[in-house]
Amino acid sequence: MKSFFQKLRDRKSTPQTLITVCVSRSNILHNLSLFKKKAGSWRVAPVLKSNAYGHGLLTVARILQDNKDIPFFAIDSYFEARVLRTEGITMPLLVLGHTLTKTILENSFKDVAFAVATLSQLKELTQQKKKTPPLHIKIDTGMHRQGIMPDEISETIHLLTANPQIRIEGVCSHLSDADGTDPTFTRKQIETWNGIVKIWKEKIPDTRWYHLALTAATKYIQEIDANLLRLGMGLYGIDPANEVQDLKPALSLRTSITALRTISAGESVGYNNTWTATRETKVATIPAGYFEGISRQLSNKGVIRVNDRECPIVGRVSMNMTTVDVTDIPNVKEGDSAEVISADPKAGNSASKIAVASGTIPYEILVHIPAHLKRVTEK
Repeated sequence: MKSFFQKLRDRKSTPQTLITVCVSRSNILHNLSLFKKKAGSWRVAPVLKSNAYGHGLLTVARILQDNKDIPFFAIDSYFEARVLRTEGITMPLLVLGHTLTKTILENSFKDVAFAVATLSQLKELTQQKKKTPPLHIKIDTGMHRQGIMPDEISETIHLLTANPQIRIEGVCSHLSDADGTDPTFTRKQIETWNGIVKIWKEKIPDTRWYHLALTAATKYIQEIDANLLRLGMGLYGIDPANEVQDLKPALSLRTSITALRTISAGESVGYNNTWTATRETKVATIPAGYFEGISRQLSNKGVIRVNDRECPIVGRVSMNMTTVDVTDIPNVKEGDSAEVISADPKAGNSASKIAVASGTIPYEILVHIPAHLKRVTEK
């Protein structure tokens, strides 16, 4: 099911876009390969939820679709499943987010599994006579956000084994502090998980997938009784735990200068006059602001790369425009390139460094890149 923006971009008469999100195929595949080596005998399931962490759901799915080693794509919602299936993506899918019981039972797409994270929903499903799609039962091992509690495991197993219409494909949980410096809580969660898995394997031995570890938990793989790694941010070249070397960020966001002006010392730029020139200054305007994913927190402290040189953002980031000091860029002109987010992890406008400057995490920076912006796959 194509969105309005996808249909518009497909039209031959669509005008040239001012902003492009570039996604590197080779970097995505490189990162996947690194984590496959880390995972050893485990399988690796890429996480494509939330528009593939801003990289583009279909863009990333098409890059990975023909990879035979991938057991499934992990996504957040049934909406994302519909988009992928409608666009011809045939890879098995696991919907991690909450899905209404009615939607689970009415699912008509092939190879779509659903996570069930509450005992109440499991009871609803077991009361039905209709055969369910494959299910992954989510356990709360200590994060206390969602999942069936450990003291509900016996009842859970009883419900599942009493109804042959229930198809159990996996068991999963989530670590809350795998990227933290103190491993105490993570190891407590792993201990809880391993104890539940031992019981589960005895009672429901046909369960195919056991998955607890995410990108940040690769250092704990040897301690976890599981056979699958959910690869989220690491797939896109960022390791929240800083444990994996040689990752390559896969996304850059590019636009160009649409206006130039020279202002005198003492003149200000932008809303509320928060920046004042201390010298004669050449100011460039780019057609991207906080609607296009440039954090407003970058006002007067972020950088944009113009013609491959870092230039400071001056004045407040506006809704659809940002102003940049390009005084020190020789021969700068309208139409010159402006890189908002760089795939170079050392650049001042890499997603990781933007996150630090904005007081947040790279996840938030990337997922806030609007879905309507054009994604282009590069080598």
